[in-house]
Amino acid sequence: MVRPEVLRLVSLPMWSTLNPRALSRHLASQPQLQQPWRSVQKRRKKEAKLPSPPASSRHEKEFIPNLLKGFLGALDSWEPASNDVDCVSDALARFLERTLELVIDLLAQLPTRRFFHAVLLDCHLLERAILSKFATEGGVQAALFKQLLKMVDFYEKFEIDDHRGTAVSDADMKALRCEQLQSLQRAAFRIDGLQDFALSNLSAVDSAAALTSHFGRLHPAQIAQIAEALGLLHSAEQGEQLGKRFLVQLLVHRYERRIPQHESIGQLPLYPDESMPWDPAIVPKAEFRGDTCLALPKLNLQFLTLNDYLMRNFNLFRLEATYEIKEDIEDAVQRLQPRRHLNGETKFKGWARMALPVQELKLFKVGKPFLGEARPSEVRAECSVTLAGCRAEVAQEWTQLRRHDVVFLLTIDSPIENGKDTALPFAERSGLRCVRGAEVVQVVDEEGHVYTGESENDQGLRGNLRKLELQLDTAQYHLDAQAMAEGRAGDIYQTFNVLLRRKPKENNFKPILD
Repeated sequence: MVRPEVLRLVSLPMWSTLNPRALSRHLASQPQLQQPWRSVQKRRKKEAKLPSPPASSRHEKEFIPNLLKGFLGALDSWEPASNDVDCVSDALARFLERTLELVIDLLAQLPTRRFFHAVLLDCHLLERAILSKFATEGGVQAALFKQLLKMVDFYEKFEIDDHRGTAVSDADMKALRCEQLQSLQRAAFRIDGLQDFALSNLSAVDSAAALTSHFGRLHPAQIAQIAEALGLLHSAEQGEQLGKRFLVQLLVHRYERRIPQHESIGQLPLYPDESMPWDPAIVPKAEFRGDTCLALPKLNLQFLTLNDYLMRNFNLFRLEATYEIKEDIEDAVQRLQPRRHLNGETKFKGWARMALPVQELKLFKVGKPFLGEARPSEVRAECSVTLAGCRAEVAQEWTQLRRHDVVFLLTIDSPIENGKDTALPFAERSGLRCVRGAEVVQVVDEEGHVYTGESENDQGLRGNLRKLELQLDTAQYHLDAQAMAEGRAGDIYQTFNVLLRRKPKENNFKPILD
């Protein structure tokens, strides 16, 4: 009973609120909708003769567009919270988050996406939300909001034919993107100062930086004129009112090169870093009560394509593995009891079964990237630890590390002085600065005996020194190298001081994510 009534709110009559140019383009691309659209228009003419149109008809046309307008109005009204408006600000944030959750649900199901997608593009929700004061100045309060925006952006760009429900191939997406960019070039050719943009090859102008560079130097009225000609705005006056920053963002968001989904997944690091596990907007806390929404994909709704189904499961499994890793890291670090010594170094007062201090870590191999890739083909490192002081059964557990086991390298720079304690949150109290995952290749003892756990030629390990040859995550290493080259971070691979292992039965997430 509920489903048919709700579907009427996200049906063809909504398109009455679209920009006329965009409406004509949508109807021309979907000939099967022209007859239903004429029927809608006839019904509107009949209702116009009535003293007041039926409420159901009015809701079919205006309910969702008005909801999106209300969302944008509330977003524009946000101001940084002060002591007397904290409750109002929190309530506003909850409203914005719940509305984005609804938008995601409407985009993630074909029956509702079919007509809702065009309305969402017409109201410029994503562009205005990204540039909003709440997203840029909201701080911790806006963390969940920004995660939800990423999900909206993902589903808005999802590679699917909205009306046929078929997946769109990379080649077809590229062809469509080229057609759209060529239409932008034709519109820009009439504007003084954009001839170089209009005559450039597509690959030279389809990046966000290139589009911003070319259109950022224009007057807002000129950009609004182009956007109106392309059917992105109802009028040039509307664009000028929203400002130059919005206009440039609109063109960048609509025409920049998009990375295919399979490539974006391939660029993701396999292991969680130091920020993701402790971000409550990504990984919910254990005491989550359900009073707020979560930036998580839903499995109890329809799927757009098989790829969408796999992506939702991939993301959920990745977050589940991240939560378990977070629990193990917190347990081990708390047992180690890191403290800052008088000389500024971090010392460990405690002991942990699953973690050992690192004696030395050195990178010894960074392979050249494969053809067409930017990240290295492999990154190898050697990590030295000592089992001196460990009980016999614990030393035996460390000795049994074998090939393909996953371990984690931690950088701990404790802010707590020796002999003191504090009630700070975990990340601040422990001084956890960096987390990187790695896969064991082999273990070597101080006499050169090699153990992999897979070969008949494995030798028994002796002594207390263990040198672990590790295969680091190439995607994460590439990101770290970029950050270091741009001056945003130092060489973190010289700072690791703790090696963490996990129980074998709980440490089987990597083959699934691979």
